[in-house]
Amino acid sequence: MDIPKVLVIGHEYSGKTSIIKRLMGFANISNILNIHYIPTIGVEASPVFIQNNAYCLWDVAGRDNFSVLTDFYYENTQKVLIVCDATNGASFDKADKLITDLCANPAYSNLTKIIVINKTESELEYLCDIHKLNEFLSKYVHLQFLKVSAKTGDGIEALKNTIA
Repeated sequence: MDIPKVLVIGHEYSGKTSIIKRLMGFANISNILNIHYIPTIGVEASPVFIQNNAYCLWDVAGRDNFSVLTDFYYENTQKVLIVCDATNGASFDKADKLITDLCANPAYSNLTKIIVINKTESELEYLCDIHKLNEFLSKYVHLQFLKVSAKTGDGIEALKNTIA
């Protein structure tokens, strides 16, 4: 039996690894967030159990110098989580490019694409980018999107249900 593969992509520092840690069941991610952050290099695959089903989440580095490897990572993928940082407008630009590339490639037409807006624990923190957020989401109304906070855990259960 093949374990469904879920690719997690997005701008560097958007919280991809922290979201995966939450999905793995780490309840107190704040302690992990306060430790010196080490960026993902290349890709890291993590087994995650959601509703008694196993999934393999591939955490792909957000740095541009790893983007040439991304096509290889899409192979045998069922779902793609495109993670954006609600506090960083550049992450929406990166997500826009990733989604455009995904939608333009017929090989990826069957992939379920889910936009995950992270770092939403305080709306005041991302009000500076609220117009960019609304513009971005209005462009992709045909895709699922969720707002989550890896820091507080808000929205993680809804994300689990969406993945399942």
